Amino acid sequence: MFLGYDEELNRLVAIKVPHPDRVPRAEDVEAYLAEGRTVAGLDHPNIVPVYDIGRTEDGACYVVSKFVEGSDLNATISCSRPSPAESARLMTLVADAPLLCSQK
Repeated sequence: MFLGYDEELNRLVAIKVPHPDRVPRAEDVEAYLAEGRTVAGLDHPNIVPVYDIGRTEDGACYVVSKFVEGSDLNATISCSRPSPAESARLMTLVADAPLLCSQK
């Protein structure tokens, strides 16, 4: 992930560019961009909004989303593992988000 700045809207953004090994074929790029389109259509406080998706001239794909300050899940759990109860609570929030979004 890269930190970027949207000059048009005067805000920090997160730019996610997958490693080329993760999207070696055109079908993989399309699947990555389709996932970005899907997330962009969701509106829920527990889902980071997607602002833009696209490709660069050299064929790399990217997703631009809201920048959320803090660490990612991997960094958080490597410092201290959540209890089973906290893990279950977090998984419930994640699992419920798409269902809640589709009911709007």
